[in-house]
Amino acid sequence: MSSQKIDLDLRHAIWLTHHRRCVYCSEPLSFAEVDIDHVIPESLAGNPELSEILTRLDLSAEFDLFSIQNLVPTHRRCNLAKTSDVFNEASARFFLHRAEKASPNVQKLVTSKKKRESRDDLLSTVGKAIRSGLILPMDLQESQPPDRLRLTKPLVFADAPNEFVESISPEEVEKFLDRPVLIGGSPVFAADFGDDSGVRMTVRTCREYRAALLIPV
Repeated sequence: MSSQKIDLDLRHAIWLTHHRRCVYCSEPLSFAEVDIDHVIPESLAGNPELSEILTRLDLSAEFDLFSIQNLVPTHRRCNLAKTSDVFNEASARFFLHRAEKASPNVQKLVTSKKKRESRDDLLSTVGKAIRSGLILPMDLQESQPPDRLRLTKPLVFADAPNEFVESISPEEVEKFLDRPVLIGGSPVFAADFGDDSGVRMTVRTCREYRAALLIPV
């Protein structure tokens, strides 16, 4: 059994890129039964024999046995049948070529998935900022890179009236919620909220505004 922990995204990308087939028997392979095998066995890491094998295959001495250039999808039965055997030179070159050819697309799929997840996390955080009153939905534009959102209207805060915040990242939301908003051009402006029972609250930040909305009317 492999000692390398291959995460789900990489496993899925390798499986898709090799057209959902086992590279050893070429038969269809469901994702539920996929094994990821090392063409050159990972058990050779640190073994003096590895240097000879890499030289014979015209590979760099720095070739990484744990890289996607050495990983292929297989059936469990095919993987178990191979065990830690070393392929003959022709077979090793063939399967390594398959892995190398697939590697750019594997990396592209993994990167794309991480970008989508990063964007989803960002949108979730921005949703929190919208609910807090820090930004409005109409203030958002598409942005690059995917870990930030550009604002159509810059945010301006009373503690730094000459600073214009034109984009926002998840890490900055909490910090912005506690900064005093510049309203009406006055750095000392504050709004008073109250209810019929006389409970009053002075609001200068978005977090205070959110709290004020909870005052029962």
